[in-house]
Amino acid sequence: LPGVFHPLVIAMGIYLLHTTAGELFFSRSIGKFLLGLKVITIRGEKPTVLSILLRNFLRPLDMFVIFLTILVSPLRQRIGDLVGRTVVVIARLVPPEPADRMENAESGT
Repeated sequence: LPGVFHPLVIAMGIYLLHTTAGELFFSRSIGKFLLGLKVITIRGEKPTVLSILLRNFLRPLDMFVIFLTILVSPLRQRIGDLVGRTVVVIARLVPPEPADRMENAESGT
């Protein structure tokens, strides 16, 4: 199993773990946070666990096709986004989730 421990395979595994965990818990990876972006469904809702897993586990495929789908997709989606039915958007332009709205109403903000 020497190929399994190749540095590139290890780096890809860490990358997939980081993006998947960030999107599962916060709807954004560190990079998306720094750029003010987040992942939502094409219906504008918080993505499901399945959506996040699908979009992230298809990342290696996206790298091999060099993100060509982004150029032809009307919503600039990768293959992972198309399959997971998600889209990356500017976070400040997305209305808060219903639970967030309730917290904001209770705190007066």
